[in-house]
Amino acid sequence: PWSFGPEVEKIARKYIELRYQLLPYLYSTYVRGAQNGVPMIRPTFWDDPSDTRLYNQDDAYMVGDALLVAPILEQGATKRELYLPRGVWYNFWTRKLIDGSRTIELEAPLDQMPIFVRAGRVVPMWPVTQYVGERPIDELQLLAFAGIGETTLYEDAGDGLSYKNGDYRYSYFSTKFLPGGQFAVEWRRAGKYQPAYKKVRLELVGISGDPEMVYVDDQAAPLWFFENSMVEVLSSPFSQVRIVGKSPDTSEAAKTVVRRPGPSGDQTS
Repeated sequence: PWSFGPEVEKIARKYIELRYQLLPYLYSTYVRGAQNGVPMIRPTFWDDPSDTRLYNQDDAYMVGDALLVAPILEQGATKRELYLPRGVWYNFWTRKLIDGSRTIELEAPLDQMPIFVRAGRVVPMWPVTQYVGERPIDELQLLAFAGIGETTLYEDAGDGLSYKNGDYRYSYFSTKFLPGGQFAVEWRRAGKYQPAYKKVRLELVGISGDPEMVYVDDQAAPLWFFENSMVEVLSSPFSQVRIVGKSPDTSEAAKTVVRRPGPSGDQTS
């Protein structure tokens, strides 16, 4: 990329580092594909074949069931149109909430490829590294988008064959609204693999105002921040983080259960 000058080199570095950050999500998606044949990269109609408007959408694609990518394919273009699948989505970069089942116009400067995240999904990420194994991963970052849905994270040693002897772990994240203007992210774990990280950084996107309180496993969170519609919580691995007070700004649309693909790719509620 350096052959094209410092601007392109900077942009290339940004997306290479994002790829390393997304490795937990990508790895989990690959594992699912190995188990049941669901491709990691798939057309936008995969999760909703009833929407015939998606059949000819050949300039956008899904990465797993949480991320939608809409690249710029024309030289010099800084805008494009995109028909968003049904449901509620967040702009990955601006964190703005967008309703689907409609065509939107996107601003797309050279350094910002349009990426969207389904409401209700939790995107697991690692800190930035320059290569796998550069240093031990001491923190898991969970980027959660307010809504209702489920996300699965698969973890193992990343090399070797110990997973064949059961040395792996599944994590199941659920995002849900609770009575009294509360919102929760719940985390269930199954398996004997123990990852190296002891710290968790949860970033919950889509909170309309400063919460009254944040609880981690029913205890007042010792350290949390609120800024730009996002609550950030620092803790050890938890079972539940609960936001009390201001409701997420996802409107009634996002309070509908986010439909998710079943093991065969069919839709379940």
